[in-house]
Amino acid sequence: MRYHLLDALRGFALVNMIAYHTLWDVVQTVPQTIPQTSAGALTPALLFTPAIHTWQQAIGFTFIFLAGFCFPLGRRPLFRGVELIALGEVISLVTFLAIPDEPVRFGVLTLIGFGMLVLALVHAWTRTLHPAWMALLGVLSLAVFVVFHDVQSGGAPSWLYANSFTALLGFPPAGFVSSDYYPLVPHVFVMLAGLCAYRCSSSFLPIFSHHAPTPLGRGLEWMGRHSLAIYLGHQVIIYAVVMGVAQLLA
Repeated sequence: MRYHLLDALRGFALVNMIAYHTLWDVVQTVPQTIPQTSAGALTPALLFTPAIHTWQQAIGFTFIFLAGFCFPLGRRPLFRGVELIALGEVISLVTFLAIPDEPVRFGVLTLIGFGMLVLALVHAWTRTLHPAWMALLGVLSLAVFVVFHDVQSGGAPSWLYANSFTALLGFPPAGFVSSDYYPLVPHVFVMLAGLCAYRCSSSFLPIFSHHAPTPLGRGLEWMGRHSLAIYLGHQVIIYAVVMGVAQLLA
C-alpha cells in the first residue's frame, strides 16, 4: 500500500528545500556579480538571520523525521542505507571539485544512510514495546536532540573533536567545513523519534493512504515519490538558472 499523504509531506519539504537552496545560491552569487547597492540585503549574512536559520532547520528536521517514520515501510534497509551513504559521498566529491571552499561533508543523505543502519539494529526490538513505551522513547529521543543540538560547536571533552570520523559522529575537529552538515549526534535521535511515531500511530496508517483532493496536493505527492531524484538534481538546475540571471543583471 502506498501512503500518499506521506509522499505529499515529503513533497512539501522538497518545495521548501528548493526555495531555501535557491535563496542560498542567490545570496552567494548575486553580490559577486552586480553592484552591492543593487544587491541590497542579498548577502550571505541573510542566511544566518533567525527566521531563515529556523526555516532551514525545520526543513532538515522534516526530512529526517519522515525518514525514521517511513523506515518500517521500506524494504532492504541495509542496502538502502549503504546506497544513500554512497550517494552522499558522490555529492561530497562533486562539491569538493565545484566549491572547494564550501563542500558538503556529512550531509543529510549520509546522515539518513547511517541512520537507517542504526535503526536496523533496533527495529526488531521496538516491535516488542507497547505504544506507550514507544511514545516515551520518542519524547526522550527529541529531548536528546534538543540537549545535544549544538554539541558540534563544543561542550563535549576536547579529545572527541579529533578527525573526520568524530565529525561524522557530531564532534568536528578545528577547521572542519561543510555547507550542509548533519552529523549522527544529535540528528539520528530525530530518526528514532520518527520510528517511535510510526509505532504509536500504525493503527491510523490507512488515513495516510488517501490521495490529496487538489492538483497541488497531487503534485506534492509526485514530488514525494521522486524525492531522491529531485534532491540529487535540483541544485545543479537552480545554480545554472541563478548564474544565468546574475550574468544578465551584471
